[in-house]
Amino acid sequence: MTMTLLGKVNQIFKLNLRVSDQKETAVNYMKDRNISGESAVRFQLGFASDTWDFVKQHFKEDDKVLNELVELGVLAKMQNGHRYDRFRNRVMFPIRDVQGQIVSFGGRILGDGTPKYLNGAESSLFNKSEHLYGLFETLHVDDKPSRIVVVEGYIDVVMTHQCGVDYTVSCMGTSLTKQHLALLSEHTAEVVCCYDGDAAGEKAAIRTALLSLANPQLTLKFATLPLGEDPDTYIKDKGMAAFEQVLDNAIDANVLLMNVLANTCSTEHNTLVHQLNGLKSLLKECETPEQEIGLLEAFSEQFDVSMTALNFVIAPGESEVKKSHDKPENTTMGKPAFSI
Repeated sequence: MTMTLLGKVNQIFKLNLRVSDQKETAVNYMKDRNISGESAVRFQLGFASDTWDFVKQHFKEDDKVLNELVELGVLAKMQNGHRYDRFRNRVMFPIRDVQGQIVSFGGRILGDGTPKYLNGAESSLFNKSEHLYGLFETLHVDDKPSRIVVVEGYIDVVMTHQCGVDYTVSCMGTSLTKQHLALLSEHTAEVVCCYDGDAAGEKAAIRTALLSLANPQLTLKFATLPLGEDPDTYIKDKGMAAFEQVLDNAIDANVLLMNVLANTCSTEHNTLVHQLNGLKSLLKECETPEQEIGLLEAFSEQFDVSMTALNFVIAPGESEVKKSHDKPENTTMGKPAFSI
């Protein structure tokens, strides 16, 4: 019933994009973003009117359904029990699972309201850590693509598909999770993260690269866009071939992390000390011992520092990692120890 109900809600949003007396704002927004009619149909885009009861009024006679819509994150509920539309004055993006069933929605505000993008609330059907927008559409084209590209937003997915790169997905404003990586590994051998060319995009890349250290079965790479660009703007300005060239030049996760550490100091004086301090900071971002070990091994390889020496930079309490490498090491063989 729940998935069927969300399908009904989606039909309401789609029809509203065609017949609403408020549709002009939504249509103009889509034209400004160069979203084609074909893309609107393919991704089943819709429109939520700027009222508090646009969806609610379609089901107002059925109290049970209204409560279910609250549980599914389409409606919200006040402390006094009053229910109202969660999405108002937004272009609507239905989020589908790999079977094509709608599990939630995302909405982009029209105008200056906040938040700019709003996702449906977590529910029995929808967990942002487990779903990827655009994955169904990607697999509909090719159920085993050679690579899948992770971008940041809904529009990034729609426009890259429209411009011919029809193998992009979005983690919908959240960080890529181990559940996302497990899901992607079922359908491809290579994932390329192409985040926006800004500070937030760089931080997201670092978090994801650390996560990948515990998943060696999946090749995870990172593509860098010029500062201020995102996949949507870049592919529209430069074209499909230029965007795919950026993807082809993507670097491995461990290379990205070592580049971050290598750039922590602009002079040769105390460079290694600065890099070790950077390593300590990255270690704090790791979520598992496996990630920590992967990061230490990458650092050891890149900067020619023994694992024995690196154990001294590990904070107290991270004993699982330390124990795994606290073994006698013959420093006359291989890398020399480094004392800090």
